[in-house]
Amino acid sequence: TTIHPMPSSQIMDSVESGVIDIGIAYLVAQNPTLTTSVLYYDAFELVVSPEHPLASTGHTSVEKLQDLQWIMLSPDTAGRRFADDIFRKFNITPQIVMELSSSEEVKRMVELNLGTAIISNSAVAGELRAGTLHVIHVNELDMMHPVGVIYKSGRYLNSALNQFLQDLKGMPETQFLGSE
Repeated sequence: TTIHPMPSSQIMDSVESGVIDIGIAYLVAQNPTLTTSVLYYDAFELVVSPEHPLASTGHTSVEKLQDLQWIMLSPDTAGRRFADDIFRKFNITPQIVMELSSSEEVKRMVELNLGTAIISNSAVAGELRAGTLHVIHVNELDMMHPVGVIYKSGRYLNSALNQFLQDLKGMPETQFLGSE
């Protein structure tokens, strides 16, 4: 078994083409050739460094997102697509200071107070507990996004893959680490 981290859209394409057997991804699109099963729900949060001026308020309006400097995930990630949708919906032109390929890189830059980010709650759970990042509540970001297992419809799954699927479905959501 080999694990390949990749954006959700690439996971779906790779499962559909048979390059990988099973994927775990944000279930962002319906595809009749794929079978999906929700494992848990995640949310995307606005996060800042403890030194950021917003850290002391804990809340901001969606309009104020225009004034922030952004550290963004790459455009092919579910988190970036969600952020771009919010910006488009509220006619915000984000001031992007950095675009990075992984949530780990984004978190480190935000911790250094080089900008703000919209990132998966599951990806920042450890930093929130440690106090190295703070969540800023924005009402318009309050949406839950399903994360689940994906495999090709009608595909034969051997006993090892079937057991793996059963094990996945029995795991608590805290065991999953978000990469986007």
